[in-house]
Amino acid sequence: MKTLRQLLAAALVVSTVAGCAAKATVDTTTPRRGGELVIASMPTALDPVYSTLRSNWLAAATMCEGLWENDARMGVHNGLAQDYEYDGATTYTVRLRGGVTFHDGQPLRAEDVAASLRRYAGSSPGATFGKILDAVSAVDDLTVVIKLKQPSSAVPALLSTPDTAAYVMPARLVAGVPPNKPLPRIVCTGPYKLREFVPDRQVVLDRFDGYQARAEPPDGASGAKTAYADRVKFVPYNDSNVLNQLRTDAVDIAPSGPLMDQLPSYRRDDKLNPVVVPGGQFRLVQFNLKQGPATNLALRQAVQRALDPKQIALQSLGSTENFLDDSGMFLDTSPWHSTAGSQVYRAAPDVEGARRALAEAGYDGTPLRVLYRPSRDPHAELIRQQLAAAGINVALQATDETSFTSRRADPAQWDMFLATGTSYSDPLTVVFFSSGFPGWWNTPAKNALMNRILSGADEPARQAAWTELQELVWTDLPFVKLGFEGNLAVTSTRIGGFTPALGTVRGFYNVWLGR
Repeated sequence: MKTLRQLLAAALVVSTVAGCAAKATVDTTTPRRGGELVIASMPTALDPVYSTLRSNWLAAATMCEGLWENDARMGVHNGLAQDYEYDGATTYTVRLRGGVTFHDGQPLRAEDVAASLRRYAGSSPGATFGKILDAVSAVDDLTVVIKLKQPSSAVPALLSTPDTAAYVMPARLVAGVPPNKPLPRIVCTGPYKLREFVPDRQVVLDRFDGYQARAEPPDGASGAKTAYADRVKFVPYNDSNVLNQLRTDAVDIAPSGPLMDQLPSYRRDDKLNPVVVPGGQFRLVQFNLKQGPATNLALRQAVQRALDPKQIALQSLGSTENFLDDSGMFLDTSPWHSTAGSQVYRAAPDVEGARRALAEAGYDGTPLRVLYRPSRDPHAELIRQQLAAAGINVALQATDETSFTSRRADPAQWDMFLATGTSYSDPLTVVFFSSGFPGWWNTPAKNALMNRILSGADEPARQAAWTELQELVWTDLPFVKLGFEGNLAVTSTRIGGFTPALGTVRGFYNVWLGR
């Protein structure tokens, strides 16, 4: 089995070869300014604090910046923060970069940061930060003080974008607007500014000529950001036509949608450039812990033992070339990688063990209702077959994206659902650990460990608590995590600069249209 580093190196080589192959007609190796970059993704809302749906954050990630920013491997670096000090107790003092202006020409000031963080702390995406925030204030124009209710060294990770939605906007725009009400417009400090948002039709961003970039080399969302394209446009798409849109240059980048099992055909297509992010996502089976049969631990154990992650990956990916057989919630390149609980993961599949757990659970044969999205979950039928082989009956319930989101919020409508996780910078940003996330994993043991991760005074203390929580994931089984898979984006062959990056949210700067 290949390591993540080997897969990442291979992905970079394939991307480079594909780009070179396109040079016969288009030079994508030399950065150039100009043109319109079209993205096959249409947000339903632009305000990232208002929306918890990460696919809605792509436009904001192209326009906006936070105090801290994630690199391509989800590391955390200074963004709008020039530097900061943490006293080891409850106070962060953050000094801002000077000379930064908003899209409306007004200078960035500490009060803008304070107002933005107050609003973010009251939102659903910012709930963990809000739990520990006591106060945030402007000491002078370029100095912000963040006061906490308890010690925590996690604040930079909790506010790092685009892994979180903690973007900075003007106080005059965000002050007094509750997080459950969308902002009337988006004004930020990033390399692109909003021209128009027409729901269900398009979002158009123009280059912001007043942008002040950091001096460090570009790396994911950190370092220098260059607006090569004159405009970035986000447009609707559907799975059936996005590849034709790419081939005809109607769109330039499809950040999601194309399926990994078609990767060999994409690589053979001289009009497509597939870009694989090794280990960029993982499949997951979420249990309903609030009501119904999945509240029984023995039944959850039976489901976990019946599933075969490698066969599921083969169904989803078409091969195991881009499958990482790893029980961890974080990749082995992350400081948070842990093998705790791996013995449970490694024991599957175990059909006889699943049957024994079923007997212990007193399972009466009632079908388990499983929500899934056909366009995202091609492995649903295989999961049904694997569970049936162990004696677990399943009623698959196909749903579209909108219905899926609303139905999973109602615990009376499902017993399990199929989901996909991404790469995270910190355990506190993993959405599946939230007590309010559908599934409702809300136990004293889990909450105590989450609080230790939150309140740890340094990284060793936080990592010790995380190791225990990773173990608990496999003994309590709030969900079954199924190894890592490659994440796929596809570009037209006239695109340069689009490189693999972990996470489902990215901005579209540092990308250019070839000649």
